Amino acid sequence: MKKLFQVTLWFTFLVSLIACGSISELKNLKSEHEKGHYETIVKTDIKCKASDKACNQLHLIKGDACYRLGKQGKEPIKHFDCAIVHLDKGIKLTSKWKLGDLNLKQDQTYENLSESLRERQDLSKGSEAENFTRRLLETSENFEKALPGNLAALYFNNSAKFTLLRGPILSAPGDTQVCAAVNHIISNLKAVSVKAASSKYAANYSRLIADVEGAKSGLENCP
Repeated sequence: MKKLFQVTLWFTFLVSLIACGSISELKNLKSEHEKGHYETIVKTDIKCKASDKACNQLHLIKGDACYRLGKQGKEPIKHFDCAIVHLDKGIKLTSKWKLGDLNLKQDQTYENLSESLRERQDLSKGSEAENFTRRLLETSENFEKALPGNLAALYFNNSAKFTLLRGPILSAPGDTQVCAAVNHIISNLKAVSVKAASSKYAANYSRLIADVEGAKSGLENCP
């Protein structure tokens, strides 16, 4: 019994050391992030376990750093891939986005993950591009479930749906299901167009509506 007790104590001590390590690493990464040292953060290997304290924040910080570098045009494929991996992990590991004064910005995190997927979609071709589009569709659906009515979630969701419809629009312009799907996207976008017009997504919504309506004009017998 005594030996078992000692082993249990050692295991508990080891777990506490791991947790302290994660928290110490979090402080370091936060400091580097505040200084804008994104390259340093990207080079950091996140080894924490899902159960470790602060593991979610470590992934969110690295994902954000990767996203920022990607948007700066620095090795975009590499950094958007990195952003996708770590922002996705961070989201899945986060159960509480607000803790007292701490706000992990759930909306911005989902938005950055969605934008990273859209960027990778645009930087890809063929089946690879389609895979990123399908991931964007899934992510935007989760985004909308987490934050109903969020304009970014609605934009990315309908953008992904339209992208997946481009093939059928060209190959089956007389298909009634294609017509219905296109009309559904237009309806979704116009339902929030007034709200979107006064947001940072105004141009995105305007352009997407124009693109979808343009595609509809090429369909056969699509009222």
